[in-house]
Amino acid sequence: MAILVAVGGAALGSAIGVGWQAGWLVGSVVGNLLFPRRGPDIVTEGPRLGDLSVTSSAYGAPIAIGYGTLRMSGNMIWSAGIREQKNVSRTRTGGKGGGAGGSQTTVTYSYFASFALAFGEGPAEDVLRIWADGKLIYDKTGQNADVAKGGLKFRFYPGDESQLPDGLIESHVGAGQAPAHRGLCYIVFEDMPLADYGNRIPNVTAEIAFRKADEKPYQLLDF
Repeated sequence: MAILVAVGGAALGSAIGVGWQAGWLVGSVVGNLLFPRRGPDIVTEGPRLGDLSVTSSAYGAPIAIGYGTLRMSGNMIWSAGIREQKNVSRTRTGGKGGGAGGSQTTVTYSYFASFALAFGEGPAEDVLRIWADGKLIYDKTGQNADVAKGGLKFRFYPGDESQLPDGLIESHVGAGQAPAHRGLCYIVFEDMPLADYGNRIPNVTAEIAFRKADEKPYQLLDF
């Protein structure tokens, strides 16, 4: 539109006798004021995973039998794979010389994983602490104040004979198709953020309290 105004100015300049050059110049200035040129639209895209599969499960792994309180590594028994989340943010950029400006679009990707890890034969009492790649992300012992990583959601199944199937697993495999894993102590992690672990599922270990026995500092004697 600005060029059309410049052409009209050139024609008008020729018509009134001031010359088409002067008319073009005046028309260009007026056209740029009425229809400023828009700046370029820039899109910046962050790194993205090419493979969203999970390959960290071992078949035939023995089921541990725990006594007391143990720190154990888990074996993956289910995974929904890695979920990709696309994040788009747009900002306006100012134009040069009174132009309308353009836009800056930034695209980044976040990754999350839902999976279940088996730790040992149940029933267990409780999970006390959890580490991911050696870093403490959950602690209920009170030794570390307020240790709970943001975005961490998990469910602990002690492995008794009355536990029910996990709702998240059942929603993926179908109603009535998910095993309850009775007799197996396991933890289900839901949408764990993977940014701190190189966008992969970390090596998870957990401190689990198994069978407890009352300790008495004395012995009862029956004569």
